[in-house]
Amino acid sequence: SSGINAEYGGGWDGITNVEVRKFEGSLTIKDELTAFNVQTHQWVKRNVFKRCRRFNSPVLSRVASLTFLYLWHGIYFGFFNLFLVEGLGSSSEESLSRYLTRDTANRYIPRFILLPLQYLLKNMCVGYGLAGFALRSAERCHVFYSSVYYCWHVGLVVWLVVEGVVVRRMVKGKSE
Repeated sequence: SSGINAEYGGGWDGITNVEVRKFEGSLTIKDELTAFNVQTHQWVKRNVFKRCRRFNSPVLSRVASLTFLYLWHGIYFGFFNLFLVEGLGSSSEESLSRYLTRDTANRYIPRFILLPLQYLLKNMCVGYGLAGFALRSAERCHVFYSSVYYCWHVGLVVWLVVEGVVVRRMVKGKSE
């Protein structure tokens, strides 16, 4: 945020743009993203995401927001990849949380196992996406991601397909 620098009269302190405790302690990708680069996140939410709500599609709003951020940061493959993994990861988390409610999770998975597992998976997904942000070029990203068999790309897409086709049909069948 903008502030006053004792020497020059104006300054910017990047650490005030991060909610450190929320960032470090977040259990979801969404919480981590809202705690990092706070002002940019709020601006995009206010000026891009909410303006797309008139289309009645949260997916379209998310895609428009991530596309804007991609263009804003620069047109590098690694940036596109980061925002792709971020979007797929957030969507996967949201859909998984619908099925893995606290009651269900507590019944089958003890909380002392679930919370560290959730924290670990979130950090792995975000770190995986950030690798592309650091590598930038498609060639370097391909070398890295192929060395890990594009595991998160494949896993996130497979989950969304399974969730969209199989799980929803199972839930729909039970309700009828």
